[in-house]
Amino acid sequence: NETFILLFKERKLCLDCHNQEYVSEFGRVKNIEQILKEKKFIHEPVKEGCSDCHAPHAEKYPYLLNEFYTPTMYAPSNTRNFKLCFNCHSEELMQLESGNLATNFRNGNQNLHYEHLKGQKARNCNLCHDMHAGDNEHLIKNKIQFGQWEMPMEFNPSKNGGSCLTGCHEKKDYYLTPVGQ
Repeated sequence: NETFILLFKERKLCLDCHNQEYVSEFGRVKNIEQILKEKKFIHEPVKEGCSDCHAPHAEKYPYLLNEFYTPTMYAPSNTRNFKLCFNCHSEELMQLESGNLATNFRNGNQNLHYEHLKGQKARNCNLCHDMHAGDNEHLIKNKIQFGQWEMPMEFNPSKNGGSCLTGCHEKKDYYLTPVGQ
């Protein structure tokens, strides 16, 4: 909250260093500035800065995250494993099996986020979504890194739902039920 002691607005300050890729024995940090310039859709919190998700002066969680976020591809289904996302997004994405208020990713009243986030192998949000910016609506990725394989993902939104085709399953169409039905 100390905006007057910063040299620049938050986003510019962060991107002055995150304008290149960094590689170390701990992993890789992508060139965030380049990603934001190239992608069509930017995650809303990223438009202003980075502190909604990152704490630059603390290292309680990897990647200077404000909250825990599972680093694994799959994790047991509990809100703690995705706490970072649930700071802004509703936990009902994970908890409600049906209903049409938690998400627009549903088939009728079936919550499709729930289907992907249930059980002992809940899929990590970043399997399907780019966290910073993406080429598709809802930050849906074009490819999913699955070990050494870049699995194509064909996501096609429509006015009343959409379709998804991945290496995980055959083409699935889904349709929205209007709120109140």
